[in-house]
Amino acid sequence: MKATLLMFALALAVVPGCGGAQPAKINTQQDYENAVVGLVQKVIDIFKADGMNCDVLQHDLHNVTESQQYGAVKEWGDAHADAKPAVRPKLEPYKGQFQEAATPAMRQCGPQIAKAFANLAQ
Repeated sequence: MKATLLMFALALAVVPGCGGAQPAKINTQQDYENAVVGLVQKVIDIFKADGMNCDVLQHDLHNVTESQQYGAVKEWGDAHADAKPAVRPKLEPYKGQFQEAATPAMRQCGPQIAKAFANLAQ
């Protein structure tokens, strides 16, 4: 299922959420883990809010990949080899929520939002 693949791609890529009070700089493993969980929550919220509106989904997912948080977490993950494996178990509780929220839109909009997913999985 594509939704499951994206969830694992996010876990592997470990990109951040772009919501509210999260800092754009990652200073500790805990900051990193919080940012990753924030991203997963943000992506779930995007799918819930945008439904199967492919244009809006594409825009909102693109905004996540262009956020300062994305850059900060990618930088931390690249610099700390043990960071990504350590955060994966913290994402497991969100798997079902993600699948439920994302599956319909991924079926409808897969090709249109493929670029945003490719960026998330870098």
